[in-house]
Amino acid sequence: MKRLLLWINSILWLGIPLAASALEPIGNPLNNNAPEMLGGGPELFVRFILLLVTFLGVFCLAAVLYGGGLWLTSAGNSEKVDKGKSILIWAGIGIAVVAGAYAILKYIIEAFDAGGAAFG
Repeated sequence: MKRLLLWINSILWLGIPLAASALEPIGNPLNNNAPEMLGGGPELFVRFILLLVTFLGVFCLAAVLYGGGLWLTSAGNSEKVDKGKSILIWAGIGIAVVAGAYAILKYIIEAFDAGGAAFG
């Protein structure tokens, strides 16, 4: 029974990338049009800033999960409870700052029309 499940799991894990690769052809990443594909200076800058804001948001989410996990597993230890609460508070502040930065960036980018299409 274990071997059957192992074979099914292996087929699924190997089949998913093959199915995904069939969806869209992969172009040559070393072609001469690479700078044009990324966009000009302002669009590239906008994409970089949005990527940075996204990573900061993911980091804040990870901090929330860590702080909540620390609080849940404190087992009544007041030091761990205080540390978990502190991490949750600062992570919440971080999420508010990242959301505010995203809103300000969206406004500035759309005002100058320097790649407003990056927001959909």
